[in-house]
Amino acid sequence: MVALVAGRLPRDTQQRIDDARTTLKGSAPKGFEWVERLSRVHQRQFAVELYSALATFNISEDPNELVNLLEAWEATAEMDVAPEVAAQMRAAKDYREWKP
Repeated sequence: MVALVAGRLPRDTQQRIDDARTTLKGSAPKGFEWVERLSRVHQRQFAVELYSALATFNISEDPNELVNLLEAWEATAEMDVAPEVAAQMRAAKDYREWKP
């Protein structure tokens, strides 16, 4: 993977990106404990999407897609451990389930 020149990104953003890369290697760094709360299917989907987002980031050096992906999957992890919240969201009138 392409290394970034130090100082190009805010420190917290760079740390999240570094932690995401570590997660792909099979361990969840501090701040990424939520990955363990994902269902097994979601863990696999997250890994695929994370790999793709990191590849895009390495080319574009724009962290927005990667940061948005991490935030979305963290919210998914919260729903995986709280099925009652997921049920309430599905019951909302404007909810439409995403289908690939």
